[in-house]
Amino acid sequence: MKTIYNLSIKTFWRPSRRSSIKPNSNFNICLALIILCGDVETNPGPRPSQLCNICDRKSTSADGVQCVLCSKRYHRLCVSVNNETALETQGNWVCQSCYYPCGICYINVLDSDKAICCDKCDSWVHIACGGVTDAEYDKLINSDNDANLWNCPKCDLLIFDDSLFDNSNLSSKSSDTDNQTPKQGMKAGKLSCLLVNCRSVKGKVADIQALIEEVKPDMVCGTESWLNSEIGSSEIFPSNYLVFRKDRITDTSGGGVFQAIRQELVVSHRADLDSKSEVLWTEIQLKNQKSLITGVFYRTSEDKTGVRIDELENSILKIGKDINKNNVLIVGDFNLPNIDRENKTVTPKPDYSTVAAEKLVGIIDEHGLQQLVDKPTRVTETSSSILDLVMVNNINMVRNVTVDIGISDHDTVQVDLSFIPKIKRKPRRMVFLRDIKPMLMQSDMTSQISLIVTLKIV
Repeated sequence: MKTIYNLSIKTFWRPSRRSSIKPNSNFNICLALIILCGDVETNPGPRPSQLCNICDRKSTSADGVQCVLCSKRYHRLCVSVNNETALETQGNWVCQSCYYPCGICYINVLDSDKAICCDKCDSWVHIACGGVTDAEYDKLINSDNDANLWNCPKCDLLIFDDSLFDNSNLSSKSSDTDNQTPKQGMKAGKLSCLLVNCRSVKGKVADIQALIEEVKPDMVCGTESWLNSEIGSSEIFPSNYLVFRKDRITDTSGGGVFQAIRQELVVSHRADLDSKSEVLWTEIQLKNQKSLITGVFYRTSEDKTGVRIDELENSILKIGKDINKNNVLIVGDFNLPNIDRENKTVTPKPDYSTVAAEKLVGIIDEHGLQQLVDKPTRVTETSSSILDLVMVNNINMVRNVTVDIGISDHDTVQVDLSFIPKIKRKPRRMVFLRDIKPMLMQSDMTSQISLIVTLKIV
């Protein structure tokens, strides 16, 4: 040690005449050991910390874990990971958003793995675990026939019909939106949106709650709510839905749009996309997918010059380049039945604006949107019209579009999307234990003192 000490002093440290530190202090020994250890931080200080993806607070390596797939950091308490588990899975930990365990081997199914989702239990299974060959796998994912169901070995035997391995069926694709399946690599999920024309929700509270109870949608987009600031959302909607509203503030009655979204979903109001028209935007966070931006729009039939359509385009332009980076869903009551969905042409009709219809067709073409409703949403004794529309920028995210009986003169439109939304984690229940012995001792002393004082007074 003495040789090391002398070498370190001569080589690395020379006391200046003005230095107040003397070479015979213990400081030199510590300095020599630090230099010889070879692991010296040139710029010591607090390291930059990342934010927890759940609570948005700072997380360090001491109290957090990081997903090996998405590189997101979490507090151990936020994801219920103890210290032993964190040490065992160090460098291999996967967050809940990226974790899709195989239903047979329970190993995580990655996007690069060949796997099939069971139609009965919704669990993903490696093709090797499910006994599926590469040829059968290729024909399964390329088949557009919904009758070709596959069940994992735990649920049932493999179920095919005779047309599955028919090459003629593989070459033809149906144009019906009911038969479209998500593209390869997109995990099939369950996220449903219900479009409802209300024509005053105030007098239809029971109807709305019964409709929600029956359909159980993840989000409800409503038009013609006829609400104002004097009516609270809790008076209309169930308590387990988070409600975003845009009521009409002009002197004329009617109008108004809203979105009611299940409280457990991670959602935010996109107020930056609002415009002067009756349009309301929200953004829902999805698992392993880009966010879903949803807009609900209402255009009154009195808009002959298409001013409301221009305001809608202003909202879409505010999305900017993000319209291709995210999944965009636009629903609402457009009151434009004079648009041919297949040919994207406008047919002049009395009482309906040709100018507004042409502007909407231009928006659909310019922003790469697709309108999916192909059945009438308003049927009378003399006419049947498609007034309620559903537009998306990615056709692969839609699993099904159905039209059903509504609560007004419009039918409802239900859109099933191939997404798995992120779920808010319930806050951990905190139990505080308190030692009451000091309190009891203090209470006994107080009672004894009061007793002594009483005796002295007596």
